[in-house]
Amino acid sequence: MTVTEETTRQDVSLELVDEIKQSLSGTFGMGFDLWELSGGWHVVNDSVISPHQAKHDPLFEPDVPRCLQDVTRENSVCRLAPLDAARSLLIIPITSDHGPLMAATANVSASSAEDLLKLGHLFQSYHDQSRLLVDLDRQKNALIVQIGDSFEELSLFRNFAEQLEISEAVADLSTTFHTALPLVCRTVKAESVVLVFEPRLQDGKPPASPNGFPVDRFVWSGNHTIENNVCLQVIEHFKSDATIQPVVVNRLNETSKSADLPGVRDLILTRMAKGGHQMGWLIAFNRTLRQGLDELGGRLPLSQFEFGSSEANVLSCTARMLAAHWRNVQQFREKEQLLVNMVRVMVSAIEAKDEYTSGHSERVALYSRLLGQALELDESECERLYLTGLVHDVGKIGVSDATLRKKGKLTDKEFKEIKRHPEVGWSILQELEQLRYVLPGVVYHHESCDGKGYPDGLAGEDIPRDGRIIAIADAYDAMTSDRPYRQGMSCTQALSILCDGAGSQWDPQMVRTFVDVSADIAQTQQNYCRKSPPVRCTGNTTAEPSNEKTRRRQQGYTLIEMVTVLMIIAILAVATFPRFLDSLAHHRLQSAAQRIELDLKLARDHAIASSSNCGAKFDVAGDLYVLFPDIKNPDHPTEPYSTRLSREPYHCRLVSVDFGGDNEVVFNGHGVPDSNGSIRVEHRTKQRLILLNGSTGEIVIQ
Repeated sequence: MTVTEETTRQDVSLELVDEIKQSLSGTFGMGFDLWELSGGWHVVNDSVISPHQAKHDPLFEPDVPRCLQDVTRENSVCRLAPLDAARSLLIIPITSDHGPLMAATANVSASSAEDLLKLGHLFQSYHDQSRLLVDLDRQKNALIVQIGDSFEELSLFRNFAEQLEISEAVADLSTTFHTALPLVCRTVKAESVVLVFEPRLQDGKPPASPNGFPVDRFVWSGNHTIENNVCLQVIEHFKSDATIQPVVVNRLNETSKSADLPGVRDLILTRMAKGGHQMGWLIAFNRTLRQGLDELGGRLPLSQFEFGSSEANVLSCTARMLAAHWRNVQQFREKEQLLVNMVRVMVSAIEAKDEYTSGHSERVALYSRLLGQALELDESECERLYLTGLVHDVGKIGVSDATLRKKGKLTDKEFKEIKRHPEVGWSILQELEQLRYVLPGVVYHHESCDGKGYPDGLAGEDIPRDGRIIAIADAYDAMTSDRPYRQGMSCTQALSILCDGAGSQWDPQMVRTFVDVSADIAQTQQNYCRKSPPVRCTGNTTAEPSNEKTRRRQQGYTLIEMVTVLMIIAILAVATFPRFLDSLAHHRLQSAAQRIELDLKLARDHAIASSSNCGAKFDVAGDLYVLFPDIKNPDHPTEPYSTRLSREPYHCRLVSVDFGGDNEVVFNGHGVPDSNGSIRVEHRTKQRLILLNGSTGEIVIQ
């Protein structure tokens, strides 16, 4: 027992002594001595008196300890013990679920003994009922605290579900970790929580930002009073056990290991891994005491001093969710990189047809992103502009080489062929769902503000924003680049032409912004250096090509070669994408099942606390469920507590719900459900089953 708990318990005993003495005095109109059974019977008044001291006290009756010998918890009936012919000892046992057995004694005359004995029985009955009411009140307060903890856990996992939504996967993982750990620290009531990454995550590569973990191995939340090297020693000491289940150690400072782990009093260690990939370790240090312990009736349960299974479960679930999110982000980025690489191959195939336009698409992409940033678009929109710039001329793959490479003025027929490339680009890209957002820029980057552009003759703000941005970047690069029929213009001359055409050909506000960042544009143009395509030679050397066939491949590729490359990339994308979808489905199903489990536990705890029926009603057709009655939404306290699984972040479907033939489960005031139950949830082709035991109330996810 800790010093704090021992001191508090003594205060509670003295408080109880005073309360009992006042009650006895008010009931009987006379004084009583209180005795406590703790290593023998001894008197308890304002302080604890040892048997030796009591012998010298004038109130001490030598026969009292002998009379109390047969008083036990099992034999605690109010009684009279004769002392002599004129006096009797009235004994009123006082039992309690906590602390030692006590008894109140008083010397009474034999003539009034029987009446006082009856009054003693009434007092004892009243005291027992009062004690039961106090205990009931304490249990009620403890349940209220437990429900509060359940709400905290529910809030924690709700926040996780929002933060770990796959649509945010492109964000830096460091932000997710720094946001999640403070929530965990508060929920498990720890002084600090630290995430320790493995030094090398996979393929021998250390963690790095921005495409993976932050460079720093340690992410802290709470009081950073423990050294980083102590965290590594904790992992080394307990990792063999933590690979199986979370390790919980309390009062470590009282063991021989305290010297090796300074500052560590209590800890929880859990492993962060997913699919065989070891990400790191999550550690909670030193349990903090709950504020407002008077709500528990003055008692200090052991759980207030130690970590337990509840905190270990929260930390373990957090570790699993973060690890699953990391794997999803990794797969998302692999898919995203595959898509970008496919786009680059398409662009390279187009630009290989004309050496004079080599690098044009990438420069347009860079200028478009700079202009988007200057227009204060968000980061995701700027990155989409960059990808749009890369593919804006993809339709030129349908233009003949002779027209693209012609050095003289184009004929009307040739210009008509060139004007088809936005629509050809649309026909190529519109089948790719993941690239739909680039279509406005691809189709409309040759429209003019005066309505004289192509392909649709749109004017002003009817032209999509991306089309207006790409148009300026495309025109600038075309004017400043060398062509077969002319030398490139200077930056100053190109900007002057853009200003002259503002309002007629280009968006005037965007032109002004482009001019404002022209220094950055010029710097980007100057620093741009297109990577030369690799050359495959016989053997392992990279010498210059020695035959005509190899030289021809540097100049361009045939249509068959380009189609073959695109087909190979498409096959790779088709092979990889299902794995990503399976992982995403598993993550969403697991989150939905855990949400249902937490909500059912919330309804059960609410039923116990209110001593009334509470439960959940499921609507399979609407993919939702509602908790009832009087259970309010923690985010919107005036609204019913309802959850629609088909919406973010779960996107799941309720397949079936069966609670003894209906879709409703009711917990009684003891927390027992009215029947066994099963809930089946589905996402794509995967399913999860949540089972409810009607006898024990246990909830299991399969």
